Amino acid sequence: FRATKYSGHELTAGVAFGTLSARGDVAGIVIENTLIDHNRHRDSGYGGIFLDNCSHCAVRDNQVLENAQHRGIFLMDPVQSVVQNNFVHRPGGTGIPFYSSSRSQIIGNVITDGNGSHANGITAYLPPSEQLLIAGNYVFDCNSPITFHDAVDLTIYNNIIDANGRDSNINEWTRSSGGTILIANNTLVGNERDYAINICDSCDAHYIIKNNITDGLDTDLPASYDYGHN
Repeated sequence: FRATKYSGHELTAGVAFGTLSARGDVAGIVIENTLIDHNRHRDSGYGGIFLDNCSHCAVRDNQVLENAQHRGIFLMDPVQSVVQNNFVHRPGGTGIPFYSSSRSQIIGNVITDGNGSHANGITAYLPPSEQLLIAGNYVFDCNSPITFHDAVDLTIYNNIIDANGRDSNINEWTRSSGGTILIANNTLVGNERDYAINICDSCDAHYIIKNNITDGLDTDLPASYDYGHN
């Protein structure tokens, strides 16, 4: 399929493929090999692809291009779902946001040129955001490449993150993460702040930050943090 030049002003207007019934339980949806381009929203749309409360769903091998005032691929309350091998270019909002995810994955995607308001590359927000894997992605020239908060057992692994002169490559915004936060084997370059990793220094989570190519952190880490070989 190709979906192009849809528009609207309601939250889910202008979405190319997705769920429209809020809070409905849906399962097993697969969206793959589509081209979604030049759709727009008046204010801040939910994306080229939007799935709400979806379990065992997959969004794979899609191109989501030039969607003004829209997120790219947006999953809200996903359970055991995956967004994989997609190309998201010039989204008007965050390229791939996950809200309140559980046991899900964002892997092997390319996200470039996020220039709109709050146009982060990859975002994991709202509790519980538990057991999420962000791995093997390439993020280039987005406002804040990877952001998270309220995460429990988050893994950020083997990504290439080029901030292209913008904010820190990985940003944690609140002080309420838990479990284990693993940041390992990433290449983090091109931020303007002289530290690639901006994380909590007083959270209950156990942080493991190892084997990254990085120019450092924004703070002195407590002794309980496992940091080294970067």
